[in-house]
Amino acid sequence: MTRRKSFMLAALLASVCLLKVVHAELPQEPISEDDTPLFCVDFDADIVLAAQQSLYRQIVNTLIGFTDVPKDQLTYFSAVNNSNNCVILFWLGIITNVQANCNGYFVTVQVIPSLTSTVYGAAAFAMTTDYSEHYQVNNDGTFQYQGSVYTQALAGQMPNIIGF
Repeated sequence: MTRRKSFMLAALLASVCLLKVVHAELPQEPISEDDTPLFCVDFDADIVLAAQQSLYRQIVNTLIGFTDVPKDQLTYFSAVNNSNNCVILFWLGIITNVQANCNGYFVTVQVIPSLTSTVYGAAAFAMTTDYSEHYQVNNDGTFQYQGSVYTQALAGQMPNIIGF
């Protein structure tokens, strides 16, 4: 997926998710593992074959609204989370891979935070393709977080932020 297409999909997803977000005041305490920012998940319909889109939609419906914040997420995005001029409103996830297994599907989701910021604007995104999470989505509609993949050297570094 191109960077431009990723941003456009993120912006579209954000506009849907913003309808569910209450006003955030700056500065705000960093989020913790106990906080519950909304997880908005989707897929790129231009890339996913039409025959697979129903399956992807089922997976989206299973994952959307997940409120646990994995420790890896907080580690990787700690520079954003601890910034005095950014508040993480919710997490945007784009499904990038689905592999069938005997229990259901092993799903890879690229994740970025959606922010509000005194520097970058009311709607801003940390633009990185380096951080992804893995989920096991089971045939019975349940799922488990399986871990994340990211470059250790980039964890805790301020990513590029695009705002408008």
